[in-house]
Amino acid sequence: MHLIKQGNIYHFRRNIPSDLVSYFNKNRLVRSIKTSNKKTAITQVALLNTSINQLFFEIRQKRTMGGSDECLSNYAREKLLKRLPATKNFARDRLIGSNCRKISELVEMYLKERKDAWVKQTYFLQAYALNLFVGIVGDKRINELEREDCRNFFNILKRLPSRLARFKNQSIQRILDLKLPPAHPKTINIKMTFISAFLNFCVREQFLNFNVARGLVIKTNEPSFLDRDTWSNKELQMLIGGIQQYKEYETYKYWIPLVGMFSGMRLNEICCLRVEDVVERKSIWCFEVSHDAHRLKTKGSERVVPIHQQIIDLGFLDYLKSVHNSKWLFSEVKTSKTTGSRKDIFSKYFARFKKNCGVVNPKVVFHSLRHTFVNHLKQKSVEDYKIAELVGHKINSITMSRYGKVYDTIVLNETIQKVKYDVLFD
Repeated sequence: MHLIKQGNIYHFRRNIPSDLVSYFNKNRLVRSIKTSNKKTAITQVALLNTSINQLFFEIRQKRTMGGSDECLSNYAREKLLKRLPATKNFARDRLIGSNCRKISELVEMYLKERKDAWVKQTYFLQAYALNLFVGIVGDKRINELEREDCRNFFNILKRLPSRLARFKNQSIQRILDLKLPPAHPKTINIKMTFISAFLNFCVREQFLNFNVARGLVIKTNEPSFLDRDTWSNKELQMLIGGIQQYKEYETYKYWIPLVGMFSGMRLNEICCLRVEDVVERKSIWCFEVSHDAHRLKTKGSERVVPIHQQIIDLGFLDYLKSVHNSKWLFSEVKTSKTTGSRKDIFSKYFARFKKNCGVVNPKVVFHSLRHTFVNHLKQKSVEDYKIAELVGHKINSITMSRYGKVYDTIVLNETIQKVKYDVLFD
């Protein structure tokens, strides 16, 4: 740590490497940071140290290229004045000169670089959040972006409602004046994560010295499992009653909720199932969740999920035969033109449908079926590792994830058949 305290004030101190002493005409750099706050001092010293290390590197590089001692000395002293500013606000100083690009230019560069690494939906969400950021803080040059700008954006975000796309051609102030319920903290934090990732890119590409939005998130002590509720037996019975009307037509509206109930699969995984993903292994019918069909959420999401006997008893294999010439298992599911996702349109439909069935709890959504499935097995004392493998969660154990292989299909089938809801099926 290149930090010392003289009196009540912290100072930056750094020894100059012996091979560079002659260029600086001194063997040590000392500069007051002009703060008595240790946390602030540590941040500023880290930034100073990074900047000085870069200067040392540049001098050595110029020397390798044949620079004279006089030129190197002038360069060292000139750059040192810029890299050791005499103000306590060093932490807010930005790179200047050719790097003073507008935020919108860097957003475009960032999105272009990351486009191939993201699915279309992720790209859309990132682009939307970043354009919102530029719209609120202004399309200023990146070196003019202050912590206060990011905090102001964060505070406005906490007052904005969810699904901002509803308010086309309306100003942010107009939307705020509507005084609608704000978006969920998790939604706000996701947007701030996108902004922070973009600013980290700017730091990496040396357009900024540091991330001025770092740490701007809503901190909550509420456990993550409280974000959504599980479906009660009464609510499941309402759902079962509601989907009966789709047993003969628009059958995907019948089967998708049932698959969710009895497999714990994510909605997008279900909507992206192909006919060829329904396979028979050791005389057990299974869903194969693979990267071939679509990009999965995590590496551990690729798995085999045995089909619950209840789904088979309700006629799933007959349904499978009826769609054997189709690519998609649920071909009537529409793909969103905006995000390219097969789940988005169904998700919006299901939100309306479950309310029409009488399920009005806002914390009970389609994804809650996954929570319900996991909780059901947990309450039956099923081992965590088996549940994790069924639902595609990462197993945080070297022994089980690195050395232990996947469970046999027979073992997984025995596990999934333990799911028995206290509801009636017609």
